[in-house]
Amino acid sequence: MNSEINFNAILTHLSKYAGEKYTSPDRVPLETKDEMMERKKIGGRAADELHKLSKAFASMYDLIPPSKSKWLDGSNTAIRSYLWAQLKQEGHVHIPTSLSIFGSYAMLVR
Repeated sequence: MNSEINFNAILTHLSKYAGEKYTSPDRVPLETKDEMMERKKIGGRAADELHKLSKAFASMYDLIPPSKSKWLDGSNTAIRSYLWAQLKQEGHVHIPTSLSIFGSYAMLVR
């Protein structure tokens, strides 16, 4: 496995910000801008690290590398409580079977 993957970046993001509100730093008052910039930076870093991990698995097992996990929910106003990467075999993209790499805040607090 690639030793350059920073697992702590993923864990830090999930433990600090899972489920928290988010607003683009360009749309917040000056007093909360730094906090939103920090959430964006850490969320993006966590997504990058999970993507590196999923690409390493895809390479090792001849799977299709997934797209990068999103750290914001669909409305872009809250931080997801999980990060997820789904890997599939070539020629099986439309079949519901896959290998998933999943990390969630709920898993951390058990």
